[in-house]
Amino acid sequence: MTTLGIITPTIPNRDKYLDRNVASIQMQQMCKLEIWQHIVGDGFMPEVRTGCIIGQTPHKYGHWGYPIRNQFLKEKIYDYYAFVDDDNILLPGALYVIEKAIRKSNPDIVTGK
Repeated sequence: MTTLGIITPTIPNRDKYLDRNVASIQMQQMCKLEIWQHIVGDGFMPEVRTGCIIGQTPHKYGHWGYPIRNQFLKEKIYDYYAFVDDDNILLPGALYVIEKAIRKSNPDIVTGK
C-alpha cells in the first residue's frame, strides 16, 4: 500500500487551529492511501493528545518549522509527504486528488494548481 506522511508543525497554544486541521484530514473520504499525520513541535504540548489523530509522533527536533520537514524527508519513512501547517485545512477530496495523481503516473512529486 502506498503511504502518505502528513507533517504538521505546531507550537503550544494552537489547539483551536489543530482541531480544525486534524478534522479536515480525518474527514477525507475515498482515499485508499495509508495516511499518518505527525503533529510535531517543541516542549510541552497538551494539545497533542494520544488518539486524537490518525497517527502521532510528537518528535522534538529543536524547531517546529523547516528543520522538522527536512528531518522527516531524510528518514524516508513514507512513499509521499504532505506538509500541512497547523493553521491550514484540507478541502474535502484533497487527498483523493493526490492519490489519483499518484496512481496515474507514480510521480516523484505532486503539486497543485
